[in-house]
Amino acid sequence: MKTSDKLLLCFSLSALVLYGAVHLGLYARSRDSKAITRLRQAESWTVQYKGKAPASLSLQGNVNITLIPSDSFFIKYDNGDKGKIELRGSGTDSLSIRGGAFSMNPHDIFQRYSDYPWIEIHAGPQTLIRLNNLLALVKGPKITGRSDWNLEAINTQIWIGEGYGNENNFTAAEFYDHIQLNATNSNLVLHRNAVVGELNVQLDDQSELNDQHANIRQPEIHYTDGSRINLTGATLDRLRKMNN
Repeated sequence: MKTSDKLLLCFSLSALVLYGAVHLGLYARSRDSKAITRLRQAESWTVQYKGKAPASLSLQGNVNITLIPSDSFFIKYDNGDKGKIELRGSGTDSLSIRGGAFSMNPHDIFQRYSDYPWIEIHAGPQTLIRLNNLLALVKGPKITGRSDWNLEAINTQIWIGEGYGNENNFTAAEFYDHIQLNATNSNLVLHRNAVVGELNVQLDDQSELNDQHANIRQPEIHYTDGSRINLTGATLDRLRKMNN
């Protein structure tokens, strides 16, 4: 076989492997999305904590978090997951929730989340939320309204908005006034249905930002030489105009 034919064959095989990997990743996310839907509809979910919003909330895996904007502060999860979750408080200053200690890779497209407990956090902008070693879905209201988030993330994958593959086109818009995020070895995914007023992100060498055609009106991104940033044209254009 000629050298050129061998190169062509290798290229074709590589393309097929990449195509399969991407679609397997999307399938895994789609499968997990069905688990997310089922868990949200679970009748056994109850309020496990309700009180004055703490100044600081620490969440550490292995758990999955849904952050929901609310004027009152409370936490919900399935009664069947009580043995997998540890909740500790210190007055109104701090509150921590811990799951397991298995480390995850927030950049892995094959990362599985459906095996972990899901927790709903209903909170407002007065609470600094620290995320460590987990998946966090950050929700916004379906109509324009106050939705501010102050987040710190370590070894975490964060979704702003929600969508799976081409299903993004059919997901109702979610609105965010302001998102402040300080990311360490984390992956921020901005889905198509997210409408963000102000986005202020700080990325370290091991962090990445992936814009999947979100509507970001005022982006401000601080990064290092090692940060990975994937912006769509509209967001990049707004960022350039702001820097001019």
